[in-house]
Amino acid sequence: MVIAPGGEVVSEPMGQEQGILYADVGLEPVAIALRRLDVVGHYERPGIFHFRIDRGPMRPVVFEGA
Repeated sequence: MVIAPGGEVVSEPMGQEQGILYADVGLEPVAIALRRLDVVGHYERPGIFHFRIDRGPMRPVVFEGA
């Protein structure tokens, strides 16, 4: 499946077929999409977004209510 930077589907999934799906990519739509994501502007607000890496051991699956 190929999806354009704007979210529209360019090519449907191949389904049960096996093969390689190729698509020509224009760089202008990609550049426009990247300019919409402002990673150093209002998205870079530590009061709203927080990234944390927990390196401690964790249980692989937690079942609740079972």
